[in-house]
Amino acid sequence: MGVAHDCRAGGGGGGARKVFVALFATCDCALWMHYAVRRGSCALMPPTHATFPPFLIHTHTPFAPCPVFPPLLVPPPKKSRSRLPPPPLHPPPLTCRCHSTENLYRMTNTAVARVSDDFYPREPASSSPHIAACAYNSVFMSALVQPDWDMFHSMHPSAETHAIARALSGGAVYVSDKPGDHDFALLRLLVLPDGSTLRAAGAARPSRDCLFADVLRDGRSLLKAWNTNRGGGRVVGVYHLQGSSWDRTRRKFHVHDAAPRALATTVQPADCEAGAAELHPAAASPPRYAMYTVRGKALAVVGGGGRDGVRVELAAGEAEAVAVAPLLDVGSSSVALIGLCDMYNSGGAVLGVDVVASSNGSGGGTCNVSMRGCGRFLAHCSVAPSSVAWRGNGQSGAPTALEFTYDASSGAMHVEVPRTDDMRATLTIAFD
Repeated sequence: MGVAHDCRAGGGGGGARKVFVALFATCDCALWMHYAVRRGSCALMPPTHATFPPFLIHTHTPFAPCPVFPPLLVPPPKKSRSRLPPPPLHPPPLTCRCHSTENLYRMTNTAVARVSDDFYPREPASSSPHIAACAYNSVFMSALVQPDWDMFHSMHPSAETHAIARALSGGAVYVSDKPGDHDFALLRLLVLPDGSTLRAAGAARPSRDCLFADVLRDGRSLLKAWNTNRGGGRVVGVYHLQGSSWDRTRRKFHVHDAAPRALATTVQPADCEAGAAELHPAAASPPRYAMYTVRGKALAVVGGGGRDGVRVELAAGEAEAVAVAPLLDVGSSSVALIGLCDMYNSGGAVLGVDVVASSNGSGGGTCNVSMRGCGRFLAHCSVAPSSVAWRGNGQSGAPTALEFTYDASSGAMHVEVPRTDDMRATLTIAFD
């Protein structure tokens, strides 16, 4: 699907302005969103109480039959608010330039708000500060709104770093690519075949050891931002953002270190603030976790406390996503559900887990995983499962047995999950 139209702005210095369509996916639905990309294009229309409602209706109406909504980025004039028609489409618009107190008190029609400056594709120095601003502003803003980390380009030198940041942010994922200029290999790590995303459950925020670190200027700190997933897993994004920042004297983004050195950090389960009380009842005691690096493809089992974790080393501008899944006791065996390992937010595929121990005292049992999506599913298993079966959502009859591979040295169990129409299924991992 592709849409583009010209809007001719009235007032001085008008002219045709292209309004491009951007891929927009949030929660369980895929949307298309158009955005007036030229600076000042909205301001060229006199924002008076007489002109604003007709403009809003004219903007929304062409998209009424489609799953499309144009966001209202700047709040309308106060006099016009009472005359605005009810939003014709769902979801409501996101809010931008809204961190002042008076704007926070006026968010009555939407709870979605940008938490950063714009993504500037033509200003390389702005890329790292953008991600840092999103993470740190979310510490405060996530208590009031659903943070939005803005769009990005899939064909961009920093595309992968921005893609990981958006995938783990807990907010909408959308790109503002030039039509026909897309990195589909990257987009497939973000979006399922039906256009939906594996959205995290909360809002990504910096880990405690990063709260007072200068991840842009000190030359030694990596940003770690954590989030949770609905099935009990967690995820940590690690970002090398050193080298550029906002320069208050120059009044612009500035590269202060053109060649930052590679940096390393340890990612631990304790970096995620979700406490032990939130663990599944079948979680091992004391808690232990499987950790998986999505880019590095490394799987390890660690304890829940101290400095036990996985080491992540990044070159300047790189990022890594680390899935964290608790080990669950299934009889005398254990399993940790990483999720769809070819997606940046792997654990977002796991919606719920039900563990049933065998009643015959054999030490066996089953782990029933309610999941979304399709593709390669990864779990850490202490021993090879006796079987893996799959049943589509609403499917009758016996579950379908699936072939799987098991690596005894790492405990990695991979299985290819088929696609269903609604992207919902139950995966059953059985142990003797």
